Amino acid sequence: MLHHFTEAALRRDEKRLAEAREALKTAMGTDALVDAAAVIGCFQRLNRMADGTGIALDEQMLIMTAGLREELNIDDYATAANTPKLRGMKKIRAILMRPLEGLMMRAMQKGIQKAQAKKQA
Repeated sequence: MLHHFTEAALRRDEKRLAEAREALKTAMGTDALVDAAAVIGCFQRLNRMADGTGIALDEQMLIMTAGLREELNIDDYATAANTPKLRGMKKIRAILMRPLEGLMMRAMQKGIQKAQAKKQA
C-alpha cells in the first residue's frame, strides 16, 4: 500500500495518487498518510540537494551551471555520470549563459537567505 502511494506520487499520476491516498487513509489513518507524504517530500528535497552536486540535473540547471561545473571539474565526479551531456543548441545556450552564471548564483543565494531570515523572524 505504501509502495503504491509512493509510486503514484513520484510518477505524478493524479488518478492513481487519489486512489492510493484514499486507500492509505482508510487502512492506516490520516496521520499515516501525512507521515508517508512527509517522507516522500523529504526524499524529493534530498534529490534536489543531489542535483546541486551534479547528480541528474534537469536541463535548465544543466545549462545554467555548465561553466561553473567545468571550472570546478564537477563533471569529473563519478556521480555526474547520471547527468546528460550538453549537445548542439543546448551547449551553445550554456556558453552564452556563462557570463550570467555568477549573477544568477548570487541571486539564488540572496533568495535563499531572504527565505531563511523570514522563516527565523
